Amino acid sequence: MEKMSRRAGSVMLLGALLAACGGGSDSNPATTIAKSSGGNGDAQTATVANALPTALSVTVTEDGAVKAGATVTWSTVAGSGTVAPTSAVTNASGVATTVWTLGTVAGAQTARATLSGAGGSPVTFTATGVAGAATAFTKSGGDIQSAFPTDAFGTALAVMIADQFGNGIN
Repeated sequence: MEKMSRRAGSVMLLGALLAACGGGSDSNPATTIAKSSGGNGDAQTATVANALPTALSVTVTEDGAVKAGATVTWSTVAGSGTVAPTSAVTNASGVATTVWTLGTVAGAQTARATLSGAGGSPVTFTATGVAGAATAFTKSGGDIQSAFPTDAFGTALAVMIADQFGNGIN
């Protein structure tokens, strides 16, 4: 019986030492998602309804090391654009990418990358959509006026110039 108690005591001591030294398994590794360094695709400008010139990319790490095989979900938040693919698995370097096609309304637009499962806050990307080529001219002021031949109109004549989606062009 004494032999059994010594053995049990030794096992408990070994377990305590392993736990103190970090030799046990960590059930909650620290997983993070961040914009990839360099060309991560953030803060781009493109014509509305067109893909950005540089794909969006994020890097996923776990306890500071790159994590291959993690699933990243991509979505648009503002601007009604699209991303393809909407879900991507990180490669051997821990990087996942998607192509963002901007929506049809000129101005600020937003996309998001979210790490599936536990860990990591979503990462937000921004882009600016600019109006395309002029395709429409519409009256916007000064219509239906009359004046004597030597007098000026009371209101200036005005025309709005817009692209195919109705975005005004300056």
